Amino acid sequence: MVAMLRPYVGTWRLITPESERALPLEILKKEILISGTGISVECYGDDYERCLRDVFAAAEQGVAYVTGSMYMVGRLRNMLSLPERPLWKTGKQTNDVL
Repeated sequence: MVAMLRPYVGTWRLITPESERALPLEILKKEILISGTGISVECYGDDYERCLRDVFAAAEQGVAYVTGSMYMVGRLRNMLSLPERPLWKTGKQTNDVL
């Protein structure tokens, strides 16, 4: 994912997800910085609130993008009081029970 996003992201703000399988932030930071110049990386540990404040303070035209697992993004959406959304939408509604 880092390789795919690297061309589009100048400032990376990293937080630690609530998972025992989470990659340590310093390893992720090193992977991001391999790409060279013009990239900055901020590590927030588990301080989600400070990370969100910094993301929106730096957001151009009020737009910010957040990536991560559905659990981490779900937690951030909850912190922002965004409504829950289904993972997908269908073109028609049905009451059929299978």
